[in-house]
Amino acid sequence: MARLAAASLLALLLLGPGIVRAADTPVPWKALSPAERSLLAPFHGRWNRLPPRRQARLLRLAWHLRQSSPEQRAMFRRRLERWQTLSPAQRVWIRRRFEAFHSLPPWERRRILREYRRFQRLPPARRRAILRRWRNLPPRERERMLRRWLRRGAHPEPPGPPPG
Repeated sequence: MARLAAASLLALLLLGPGIVRAADTPVPWKALSPAERSLLAPFHGRWNRLPPRRQARLLRLAWHLRQSSPEQRAMFRRRLERWQTLSPAQRVWIRRRFEAFHSLPPWERRRILREYRRFQRLPPARRRAILRRWRNLPPRERERMLRRWLRRGAHPEPPGPPPG
């Protein structure tokens, strides 16, 4: 996370006026470099209709992707394809969770990431069993567990399942 922030700051310092200008001025698809067009190909059909701020975010992303390894770019493409299959309600839910996470104090974000990584290191069968057990709990029991979780210092709005 710190590397991404440092890279973003460096990009702003090196490219400053161009990035700031792109945030309030639309950038036609034809004005993009071949590398940017390649990376932003999923947006080709609607690029010229995107708001300038969205174009600017995507251009910053393209800049980061150009600096990434081929494996990182492939992972990004897979995630983008998965994102595009989500319903609008699921996308809203994910954006809200993202915003809630980033509004937490740094120590709390670190704690959540540490717990997430610990969960991810569990064998897949164990993770599936935990998730299945959680989903099968009666609503009252889930509520009781969430209250206990909150007393341990967790964020007041724990993540629930995405809609749909």
